[in-house]
Amino acid sequence: MKKIGKSSHIGDSGVALIHQLINSMGFVWHERTGTLDAGVDGEIELRDPSTGEVANRLILVQSKASDRPFPGESERGFHYLCKQGDVDYWMSANDPVLLVCSHPQSGEAWWMHIQSWFADPGHRASGRIDFDKRTQRFDQDAAYRLLNLADPHGRAHVPVAEHHEEVLTTNLLRLTVPDLIYGAPTSYTNPRDVVVRQRESEDPNVRHDFILRGKRIYSWLPPEATALRHVVNGPTDAVDTEEWSSDPVRQRWLVQLLNYALQRDVDSDCAWHHGRKIVYFRATPDLKPRHVRGASGRQRLVFHPKFKKRHPTKSATASTPHWSGSSSSLTATGIARLLQPSITPATAIETPCICPST
Repeated sequence: MKKIGKSSHIGDSGVALIHQLINSMGFVWHERTGTLDAGVDGEIELRDPSTGEVANRLILVQSKASDRPFPGESERGFHYLCKQGDVDYWMSANDPVLLVCSHPQSGEAWWMHIQSWFADPGHRASGRIDFDKRTQRFDQDAAYRLLNLADPHGRAHVPVAEHHEEVLTTNLLRLTVPDLIYGAPTSYTNPRDVVVRQRESEDPNVRHDFILRGKRIYSWLPPEATALRHVVNGPTDAVDTEEWSSDPVRQRWLVQLLNYALQRDVDSDCAWHHGRKIVYFRATPDLKPRHVRGASGRQRLVFHPKFKKRHPTKSATASTPHWSGSSSSLTATGIARLLQPSITPATAIETPCICPST
């Protein structure tokens, strides 16, 4: 009856352990199968873990496994005696050669780069390799040492990002979307005419937060309850916001209404810059710098005049406003970029805040 000896089984377990560890590093293991073994059990094909790219760079591996302690083994290390014929064979290789000693039962392994160790004449004459268990453990931490070993003059290898959970603190402005949008028929088709009609009515609360679509006017409040009552000519109906958010065309209408609502909410302190599409703090009457206290409690500079060189008493801010501050909430920086139409409305829509520097 054929038998497989214990030493063969341990040797096979050592190679299997190396295979497992190589896979955990993100590399590829190629075992040399067959009964003929000239001193190399397999090859490591290097692969950049971040891109998956392989560059035809190999490391040769000789495995030495044991279920008993290696010579002189302690918690700190051990040594291994190599045959002179094996050393000569390994040193003649064009590729790097590793000797990996392992205890398959405990899943532990340690490695040594043969060529660098035996480059020392004293080491080569003795045939002895001294292993430091702390620095020569063969595990995932050895992966980039192997990359550098096989490609000492080559490209940078990008580390694979480890999974970490982080808490993100946003500087976005949260807007709660009302449940209903109000619409009414109108004969007006130009928003400017709607504003002019409201002013002619001498109503003190002129509205700009509306849109005109298909001879209808839409706003967040019933038109008859605002100055828009002067431009409607029929009954008001209410539309569920969810109906608009599910229609790609009406999504853009919804976002435009939100933009106008934001402009109105900050109108007492801020103005709309048509060229840059941003809301900014108005210049102070005396053109002095202005600060506001942010959510963190710190003072933020939100207006800083830039005077003309030829006329120091005149500020360029009349035609070209300048701002200063850091990115945060609207009240902290004095500037917020409005929602873009490509954003899909939800129960709460957030708009990023920016703050140009003077």
